[in-house]
Amino acid sequence: MNRIFHFLLLMVVLGLFACKGPKKVTQLNQLKPLKTSKLLDKLEDAAIHPEWLYAKGQMNYSDNQLSIGLSFSSVLRKDSIFVMAVKKLGMVVGKIKITPDSVIILNPFEKTWTGGSLSDLANKYGIPAKFSLIQDMILGNPMIITRQHGASQIDNKQYKYTAYDQNWLNAFWIDPINGRLNKQFLKDHIHHQRIIQELNAHKKTENGTFFPFLRTLELHTQQSGQIDIKITTKKLVWNQPRDIHFSIPEHYRRLD
Repeated sequence: MNRIFHFLLLMVVLGLFACKGPKKVTQLNQLKPLKTSKLLDKLEDAAIHPEWLYAKGQMNYSDNQLSIGLSFSSVLRKDSIFVMAVKKLGMVVGKIKITPDSVIILNPFEKTWTGGSLSDLANKYGIPAKFSLIQDMILGNPMIITRQHGASQIDNKQYKYTAYDQNWLNAFWIDPINGRLNKQFLKDHIHHQRIIQELNAHKKTENGTFFPFLRTLELHTQQSGQIDIKITTKKLVWNQPRDIHFSIPEHYRRLD
């Protein structure tokens, strides 16, 4: 009797997988492109807009000279300020503050600091010189720079939206099952810079919004070469105001 029961149970399990698996595959195989306006709506629906966001986690950074694992803590206030501290072995090794007007980077080891406009940051690291777009990158939102020549297609069983103008190309890949943004690509034709961001491990936050707890960034500029960053978020606090402490110590030397 036990053997018959186990056999029937196995057949039920296999039957469930057989019913559910091919159905999803068939649906994806039959996926058709959406109108560009519909796909833009999906991109906007995938975005999150917290007034405050506090995050802690781990970061792996590598470029043509350095490869290092770090921990980080950061605070974002919508449309206002982003501050992040990075640590190695429990010691703060760097701090950055970004506002709509400027960026400041502190190096506690060398007791130095550097600062400038968002354009300076953009030219060095290949990111858009606009706070709202940097904010979107931090949140994992689609960084829509241009909507000109918009086109919709199916790529690797995902919705794909592309648009371009004389300066920029941007492309976005959306999961057709849950509507989440999986990948985005930006290319600056003028300065020969590009960004590739992949977003994974989406989890529901305390307010019911999904957030990508695992992200990879590939940045490429003529000035810095290729930079690869992997970000694993361990803790997320949503919409709780925080005191932001960031100042330049008087004994720090400025680098120009």
